[in-house]
Amino acid sequence: MKTAAAAIATARFPILGANDRVNLGLVGLGGRGNDHMNFYGKLDTDARIAAVCDVNQAARERAVAKIRKEKGHDPKEDADMRTMFESKDIDAVSVATPNHWHALSAIWAARRQDVYVEK
Repeated sequence: MKTAAAAIATARFPILGANDRVNLGLVGLGGRGNDHMNFYGKLDTDARIAAVCDVNQAARERAVAKIRKEKGHDPKEDADMRTMFESKDIDAVSVATPNHWHALSAIWAARRQDVYVEK
């Protein structure tokens, strides 16, 4: 009886844990980076875009405005990816930088977060 009551209570009011939503950081907000942002934006219950990073300030501003409009929150923004990689608030990083930055950004990010890198 106690087990049944606990199962019903858990199903009705699920216990949320640390792994219920991934706080995601996006590095590179150009053409492919926008594709990443659109893809992860559709996974709102599983992933939250918590930070964006690009050396191009206009690209960062466009990304923040889009996330604010579509999701109702402001992600952190930075021009230096190392700052985002040091954040304890970011669980995973998606890298969409030019080819010559893939390896270094992936190595830096992998020290603290899970990483998705193409190529």
